[in-house]
Amino acid sequence: MATGVIVCALLDCAVLVCAGIGLLAGPLLAALIVCAPKGRAAVHWSVVYGAGASVRSRVVASVAACLALTPLGLLPTVVVPVAVVVVLAGVVLAAIDIRLHRLPDLVVLPAVALTVVVGVASAIGYDAIDRLLPMLLTGAGLFGGCYLIALAAPSAFGFGDVKLAALIGLAIGQIAPSLLLVWGVLLAPAAVVSIIAERLVVRDRPARGLKTQVAFGPVMLGAVWLLYLLVALRA
Repeated sequence: MATGVIVCALLDCAVLVCAGIGLLAGPLLAALIVCAPKGRAAVHWSVVYGAGASVRSRVVASVAACLALTPLGLLPTVVVPVAVVVVLAGVVLAAIDIRLHRLPDLVVLPAVALTVVVGVASAIGYDAIDRLLPMLLTGAGLFGGCYLIALAAPSAFGFGDVKLAALIGLAIGQIAPSLLLVWGVLLAPAAVVSIIAERLVVRDRPARGLKTQVAFGPVMLGAVWLLYLLVALRA
């Protein structure tokens, strides 16, 4: 009985900590959403001085990050640090991709590097070294598979999506590589809906000189978040 109460209290604390991280990170995420597409100098200015985003954007980013991170507190402890990094990066990347159909290297590549570092630290700190190799192999494998897709159909699947696939592969591989299949199942209907919505809602893009390809980044990231949610609910 006492053990159950302690476990519930720890889970509640983890959920609150994740929610708090989301609220605190919101202003920085909002600045990155605005400044990352503009280049390295703009990102430096936004990070050092907190410039570039309106108060409204900061509030929206804080709420979005808080809601996205809250369920992560229910994940296995060893998974939480990587999940926090992936989801925070995902909020930024999804917002940029929806607006501009771009996944800036200034966000994707540091997110991949940080995920590897945090994953290694978590594996060592929680004595879960057995999770490390599957994590790295899944990241490399999904990157390689998506790279081949991009070579075969570059107009439909961009190389920004390929780099994002490495981040997603690392996230899934840390939990269990077999969950790639579940991620694919979650991704498929979301991708179909996204394509249909793109065709119906944004028919005037060519006339405005905008790209017509679908923004797959938010769909890929959304499927990862749903996967985290499923794992959290089963934990």
